Amino acid sequence: MSTTSNTVIRLRACDRCAAIKQVCNRKDGQKDCTRCARLGIVCQITRTQKPMGRPRKWPRKEKVLKSEAGSPPSLTNSPVSPDSSDNSSCSDSEVERSFRRYERAPAPTSGMIVSPASLKDKRVRSGCSSCKSRRKKCDETFPKCGDCSRLGLDCQRGFMDSPISDHTSLMVPYMAAAPGIMPESHLHDSAFDFPELSIFAPSMFPMGPIGSGTEESNLLQHYACVVSRSLSVVPDEINPFLSLFMPMAFEHHAMRYALLGLSASHLRRHHPEYETVMTKYLALAMERTRVLLCEAETSDEAAVEGLATILVLCLHEICEGKSRKWALHMRAACSLINSRRRSKPFPPAVRFLLESVAYFDSMATLSFSKPAMLEDAIYPEGFEADTRPDELMPMICAPRSPVPHALFGTASDLFSVINEIAVLAQQRSQFSVSEFTTDNFMSKAMAIDAKLMNWRPKPCVNTMSDPFLCEKMSAASDAIRWAAIMRLHQLVYGPDKAHPKIQAGVKNIIINVSKIPIGDLSESILVFPMLMAGIGAATPEDKHAVRHRMVMMGANIGFGNVFEAHELVEKVWRMEEDAEVKSGPGVVKGVPWDIMMRENGQTLIMS
Repeated sequence: MSTTSNTVIRLRACDRCAAIKQVCNRKDGQKDCTRCARLGIVCQITRTQKPMGRPRKWPRKEKVLKSEAGSPPSLTNSPVSPDSSDNSSCSDSEVERSFRRYERAPAPTSGMIVSPASLKDKRVRSGCSSCKSRRKKCDETFPKCGDCSRLGLDCQRGFMDSPISDHTSLMVPYMAAAPGIMPESHLHDSAFDFPELSIFAPSMFPMGPIGSGTEESNLLQHYACVVSRSLSVVPDEINPFLSLFMPMAFEHHAMRYALLGLSASHLRRHHPEYETVMTKYLALAMERTRVLLCEAETSDEAAVEGLATILVLCLHEICEGKSRKWALHMRAACSLINSRRRSKPFPPAVRFLLESVAYFDSMATLSFSKPAMLEDAIYPEGFEADTRPDELMPMICAPRSPVPHALFGTASDLFSVINEIAVLAQQRSQFSVSEFTTDNFMSKAMAIDAKLMNWRPKPCVNTMSDPFLCEKMSAASDAIRWAAIMRLHQLVYGPDKAHPKIQAGVKNIIINVSKIPIGDLSESILVFPMLMAGIGAATPEDKHAVRHRMVMMGANIGFGNVFEAHELVEKVWRMEEDAEVKSGPGVVKGVPWDIMMRENGQTLIMS
């Protein structure tokens, strides 16, 4: 139908229906159409005529980026949403553009703290710094990308993505990020006041050659980006599994092979083809470790490298879950520390290794119900700076700020109490009236219980990347405290799930764990609290909360000990249900999970 130039086109469809090219049922005199009324937006007609010719192009991406850098983001600069086509009108109102932008956005989940880390862009940026500064796509070719080769530029990458040719300078940011482990003054030759730290600082030594193949690069990158974060409860800038382990991997062959095997073991759960790679690197690490242990009596460097490698091998067994070799690795590490404690103690720069062995030794007591193997365990120092001289830790290496520990968090004081509970468990299993009276047993148990009830976590500082770190660390520490209270109560009074103290512990653990976002780094120390909450859970609501969180922890952490803990909880629940069917509801009080686990030959590191 042809119309003259003076004819006014009557627009029937509102702006929203016209934008999505749907039939509008708005009639003359009617305020809103059905679609706008349902969506709660303004139903209006602001356009006058469909533009002729080619549609107007939106600003180029570079212009949009420049405008966003100079002014706050505006909805008018947003690109066209997928709902609109190239032929749609470009004079839509701001209300419609904002609706199209957020129409498919997921609704926020109520009752859950959203970590700022979860809001970051998840894309992998592994290009070189030169291409990033020029806003060009990097082809990521090793050792020099195509653009840098063509333009004659220096191709520099992140410390994990670099071809291992010049990693000495790339270590310095990670070393300086953890002042409690390696102070900034130790990063330069002129300020290097402690010669014994040279076994640790890669800037003092030429690096050993590392294969530049894709396999090793991928495994090291997976360790730095995934595995190291699953092991630590603190952000990357204060994570010793990066600042300590990675430089040692570049310096020592045994440590490098162990880290490659650990990374392949973590990948093997979803990629079975990595099993051969894992076996190869672990065999090389074991072979080198045997040589280091023979040299540990005369060489400090061999002792440190051997201890670090044994610790990584123990982490591999924990990652496997069902492996039973981790006890042998722990015994070897504890024997090495005990043998050198009197003659040649380890240098203060590797104190984290001693603290890590003490951590896993304490957690192992929960499975074995035996005292710790370390004669004198070294736990993290207090959060307040200590100006007194310490023969194990020079004052310059002491923590200067209340930073949480990568393994203990803010609950380091609780692990010495866990060791005391293990001593009681051993005495209970070897009960003798002549050696240990009931009154003495109960008095010691009440003293430990009083310590746990009066203990409170100390506050820590937040980091730039995690402004909620203090809140999450306090919640995780309180969950560990209630788990220890439940473990002590079950040891003294038996597995009575109906006891008010057990149910109070379950409720408090679930409440504290709910304060920690799913997928957060703090989940790595929640295995023990979630296990105790599952053992004591009596109501369907509590069981559902425990089951859901343990499933998510297994998917996020990916370590086998998480799956084993969940499997043990489900097995206890099935045994209780079967017993209730036979005996009736309310008759069965609980299942002695620790005795059942030992009778089946199972061991579990609840870390």
